Amino acid sequence: ERNKQEQNPPRITPVVESFLSIMAMLMLSLSVYIYNDIVDREMDAFSNKDKKKGRPIAHGVVSENSAKIFVLITALFGFGLCYIINVNVLILGLVYYTLFYLYSYPKVRFKRIYIVKNIITALVLPVGFLIGGAAVENTVSFNMLFLSIAYFAFMFCTLPAGADCLDLEEDKAFKIKTIGGTLSWSQNILLFNFGMILMICSSIIAFSLLDLSLLSPALMVVLGVPVMIYTMRLSNENAITASYKLRYVGYPFLMLTPLIIALGVF
Repeated sequence: ERNKQEQNPPRITPVVESFLSIMAMLMLSLSVYIYNDIVDREMDAFSNKDKKKGRPIAHGVVSENSAKIFVLITALFGFGLCYIINVNVLILGLVYYTLFYLYSYPKVRFKRIYIVKNIITALVLPVGFLIGGAAVENTVSFNMLFLSIAYFAFMFCTLPAGADCLDLEEDKAFKIKTIGGTLSWSQNILLFNFGMILMICSSIIAFSLLDLSLLSPALMVVLGVPVMIYTMRLSNENAITASYKLRYVGYPFLMLTPLIIALGVF
């Protein structure tokens, strides 16, 4: 019995692992987002939106050197937490950080590559979802992979209307081509609702094949259908103003989706 204990040391409890994975993602995300603000300081200063006007790096409130130090510290802290959890989380953390660093890095700048920009942006929460699953299960399970791919497809379809259309003037001025910018507003709404339908169908498939509880698809339908009905009413409005309205209902659903999936898993 003692030999078994020595060969299989007790793991950290799932609650602690989950908390550490959230903190790791938070630190890594802060690092790459602040790095993006450093690279995009001219774009943020150009924007006429209040949220961009208040960005401290763009307007010299925070120096570039101070921001770079913050980027380094948060990255080291994030990778340290990943290492503490397990090697799978560390690998996923490295993949996540590399993708989003190259998203902003001037010599690569995924942000300027059509469709690739949207692909990378849509990977933020799905990769975080994988990291949380790997932290608890110490592996990347098929269930987690399936749900993360479904979540990625959902985000890829919904973000053009909810994010790209808010930066149309800015992207045009700096020659950045996005899916939201190339589609009409009504087409963006159709793509958004297609993503909602994909997520609802994925939750039903997961209930059928992956032993998720009925609670997950039920909540997806109950919360998702009103969102789709509301978005259709916005299809004839101005893209920028309607996109802000869409955010009020679309983003809460987007952020609640991982919780709905988690309720179905447990």
